[in-house]
Amino acid sequence: MEYLEFIDLVAKTFEENKVTVFFGAGISRNSGVPLVDEIKKEILTHLCKEKVEITNLLNDKIPFELFMQTLIEYSDSEKLLELFELGEPNANHYFLAKLAKKGKLNCVVTTNFDTLLEKAFDIEGITYKVFHTEESFENIENKKDSVSIIKIHGSIENRLQMAVTLKRVAGKRLFSARKKVIADVMQNNSGGHLLVLGYSCSDYFDINPIIEDVKDRNKILFVQHSRLGDQTLAISPISEMSGNNPFKKYDGNFLNVNTDYFVKDFSFHFLKETIRYDTIKKPEWKKIIDDWISDICLKKGKLVMGYIAGQIFNVCARYGAAINYFNNTLAQAIAIDNNEYKINALYSLGRCYRDTQANNKGFQKALRYLYMAYNNSRKHKVLKKQCFCMLSMGVTYEDKKQHYVAIKFYESALKIANYLNEKDISAICLGNLGIVMKNLGEEMVATSNYLFQKAIRYHERAIKLSIETGDKASEGRTYGNIGIVYSCMGITDKIIEYYDKAFKIAEDLSDFRHMGIWAFNKGYDLRKVDIIYAKAEIEKAKKIFQTIEPPLENYIAICDKEISDIDKVT
Repeated sequence: MEYLEFIDLVAKTFEENKVTVFFGAGISRNSGVPLVDEIKKEILTHLCKEKVEITNLLNDKIPFELFMQTLIEYSDSEKLLELFELGEPNANHYFLAKLAKKGKLNCVVTTNFDTLLEKAFDIEGITYKVFHTEESFENIENKKDSVSIIKIHGSIENRLQMAVTLKRVAGKRLFSARKKVIADVMQNNSGGHLLVLGYSCSDYFDINPIIEDVKDRNKILFVQHSRLGDQTLAISPISEMSGNNPFKKYDGNFLNVNTDYFVKDFSFHFLKETIRYDTIKKPEWKKIIDDWISDICLKKGKLVMGYIAGQIFNVCARYGAAINYFNNTLAQAIAIDNNEYKINALYSLGRCYRDTQANNKGFQKALRYLYMAYNNSRKHKVLKKQCFCMLSMGVTYEDKKQHYVAIKFYESALKIANYLNEKDISAICLGNLGIVMKNLGEEMVATSNYLFQKAIRYHERAIKLSIETGDKASEGRTYGNIGIVYSCMGITDKIIEYYDKAFKIAEDLSDFRHMGIWAFNKGYDLRKVDIIYAKAEIEKAKKIFQTIEPPLENYIAICDKEISDIDKVT
């Protein structure tokens, strides 16, 4: 296929009204809105002490939603979201507006937070409706006289809702309505096509897994942006596109071209008009970051910068660097008698050492810092932090099989969580108590049935709270934990029931890791009941683990061993 043939194909799909446009941040680049990596680099330049640290964090490619959520949560400021209020519509936005004006576009889907497309539509006098909340996604309807603008990650026009969405995406808590919207966009609708513009395919937490999991797929027309001097105008199967590519199993093609160049040519060819390419003055976006830093330092003191840096390193599992920053924050907090950050730093150090404990020394360090954080939060009556400290101490003791000590801390944390009406924390406490009871049941054979039943009751209470808070991920994992308890009890029908429930929720959330875990657990537990069925489930688990990028080699090896053992006896 040649370049002009690709343009003809795109034109034909628009002429037949069989195309949906899906676009990302790339189309707003010429509007003065900074790109993700530019934002990350500028913020990290202020937070990090060494250039090598900035390089390491940029190379880690932390998902942007998680990056922003971490900054907002630990700075207690949403001022950074002002970055997405910048800019003016550019030729790409007007191109989509012109298509809509000619009646050739009735649905666009975007990951962008900005309102530049809406501004272009307003200027062109186009009727449209924006869908950007979980509730609105339940009621999307495409009308002939109105264009649907579906904003998967929320919209800057509603900062509070946008912050909530960032938190959900960062926590891998994708609700069913949002997942269904993404899946519907990717699914084939009577020979439909999906035109993709300005999209980096870097939404690892939410969109990529759903794209990969769709069965009845749209045909893809992917415009892969290239700098003007580097464009090749080469057209290749979408399955061969390198880099982040969740479309490997789709039919369609990608074009290596400068997006502005493509839009200009396509507009002339199909719309029979020239799109204006006005030079838009680049706004001073770095000033927003400077103002954010000034604001949080004024409210919380300069030590907040090192503390936030530590949290960024922590979510990237760079615990050594995180510990260094938290130690510096602790020293500063002690020097200026700042109790809030003294408690925060102690707690964060305890969590880091807990997550990295490879020996008894790490275990002791984790507990020492967590106890100090607990005592200080108790002294200053910071109830929520007391709760988190006790939860973390419970996990640390349970890791060392000190079950009764863990129970004591979990029960104390639960009392505070209930008092504060923090249902999501209460659910964690109950789930952890269920795990301890299961572990005790495995060790204390004489009272195992009583302990297993108690574990199930704790898990059932946790599920009830997870349903109330809408935390589908926790709900699904807890069903799986009940399945594990029934596995210990040897009750086959319940094993199947609860692993299937857990698998279904993991599948709905595109949580492939847990899909594989529950399929493997089910197969492993059925070996002595139905060996053929068991093998099929383990093979399914292996296939799931292989589809994850990068493949989970350790899990795959475990599957191979069990399949081999089954083959030896069949």
